[in-house]
Amino acid sequence: MILPSTSRAPVWHTLFTGPQFVIPKLIHPWLTDMGSLTQALINSSRHDFQVRVHYQGWQAATASERDLLQIPVRQRTLVRLVRLYTQQRPAVFARTVIPQRSLVGRTRGLRQLGQQPLGAALFADPATRRSLCQFACFKPRHLLYQQACRTLNIAPASIWGRRTVYRYAGQHLLVNELFLPDLPDYPTCRNHLAGTSGCQVSGN
Repeated sequence: MILPSTSRAPVWHTLFTGPQFVIPKLIHPWLTDMGSLTQALINSSRHDFQVRVHYQGWQAATASERDLLQIPVRQRTLVRLVRLYTQQRPAVFARTVIPQRSLVGRTRGLRQLGQQPLGAALFADPATRRSLCQFACFKPRHLLYQQACRTLNIAPASIWGRRTVYRYAGQHLLVNELFLPDLPDYPTCRNHLAGTSGCQVSGN
């Protein structure tokens, strides 16, 4: 499944299927990790980990997000923008999109996370499931690239990222994760599916 690109949206590819892509060696295991990204970052940073919330509030979802989550055009979504820091350096930018209709039952508690990582809540529930995972390469013209790299001193030519639709407490939400230039090395003994993603690994 490939979603067409626009001036502000990348081409998304479904993880583990489709054509081959050359992914930088550092990025590949992070991109294909099927465990908690939060826990992987904590492990890789020797527990020097921090969440910094840059925005949380009601916004309209992008066209691509509406299509993925089947959100009506006029329905609001709760959007949360954070950066995940390891050893005081920004490693990951995350944009979470929760449809208004999903904020019922236990899912309502996600509005009160503050500086706590979303992944800790999602993976604390063994019933949480992924229903879709896609990846993309982001360029400066893309909205998510602009949001992710806004505070960087030196903007990279491109960055890689993924987005995942989770089913948590019976409700769907979308998590975008973009990997920044200061991403640490991937920790050993993690649950990822290297070599099965439809991606080739480059030495960069």
